[in-house]
Amino acid sequence: MATTKKRTMARKPLAPSMSRYERVWAAVHGEEVDRPPVAFWHHFQPGGSGYRMAEVTAEFFDTEFDLDIIKIMPDLAYPYPRKSVSKIEDWLQIEPLDPMRSRFYMQRMESVAQLRTLVGNDAPIIVTMFSPLTEALGIAESHESFIRQAEESPAIIHEALRTLADNLHTHNRMMLEAGADGLFFALQGCSTAVMPEQLYPSSAARTI
Repeated sequence: MATTKKRTMARKPLAPSMSRYERVWAAVHGEEVDRPPVAFWHHFQPGGSGYRMAEVTAEFFDTEFDLDIIKIMPDLAYPYPRKSVSKIEDWLQIEPLDPMRSRFYMQRMESVAQLRTLVGNDAPIIVTMFSPLTEALGIAESHESFIRQAEESPAIIHEALRTLADNLHTHNRMMLEAGADGLFFALQGCSTAVMPEQLYPSSAARTI
């Protein structure tokens, strides 16, 4: 007796009915979407140039993968040498940044403005920012030295964290003014794997 197999026709993907911006906005607000928003990322090496940062970001997120969220990575780093603070008095050198002169602010604003020009208004642009604690842990010689100094000289550490927080607050305002839609708040270091729980409320939490 002859038998036949039912043929299964491959389904063609539905054409998207929403723009990337509409899709992300709807998902964030719990509304119906044509499909879940998709995004992933990696780091770049823009050589300190906001213009170059915009170019490589647009190429990866927009041209190559057509992702729903365009995320500017923290590859234009906070202007203080990594792993350079070894003595407690070194923290007193953390000073307010001048919004009109700081290359950190200017190049990051350039990256946002140029990226918006390259990709238009179809997709949300999100800027990555580290918490003040994350920046401090990157500046400190080691996590262990930072924790020791926070326990031994909390007033100095609090002052440095507050200055970092103020500088980052200015950074956030400037990025939004430059055309970013939001911020990705990175909290590396805010963990009991790095800092004792009892130390966190008195040092890091107050600066977020």
